[in-house]
Amino acid sequence: MKCLLIIHFALLILMLGCGSNRMIIAGSYYLERFSENGKFYLRQRGDRSTGGVFDGYLLQIGANQDIVVAYVRRLYRGDPDGWYMLNVKTGKVSGPLTENELRAVCNKNGITCEQVDAVWARNRVLRSGCAAPKCKESSML
Repeated sequence: MKCLLIIHFALLILMLGCGSNRMIIAGSYYLERFSENGKFYLRQRGDRSTGGVFDGYLLQIGANQDIVVAYVRRLYRGDPDGWYMLNVKTGKVSGPLTENELRAVCNKNGITCEQVDAVWARNRVLRSGCAAPKCKESSML
């Protein structure tokens, strides 16, 4: 039984962090790149919604273990694009944030935002073919 749990955990890490279209961001939240359109979505494990947590695709992202901040292009064009914040512990999404609100959140939490493509490219080398112990390192922004 113990062996099955270890194998299950190792496979989960491989699926979410190594050689896949997913990269763990914080807690149960991960960045997913759709091969059909090349767009990135923030999703939560078990969530199968079309637009992910922010109901849109991400252009920029910054995170720590408690907060994820992202510039989101919303799927429904009646919703405003902009900076949105996710509280990882509660699952609450706030936004769109003003520039001053964004700056305050980032400064308070030590978050630096980057183009999502750059985060993906930097971590791609670590994800492709990495061994299970290294996967935890490759999941960090």
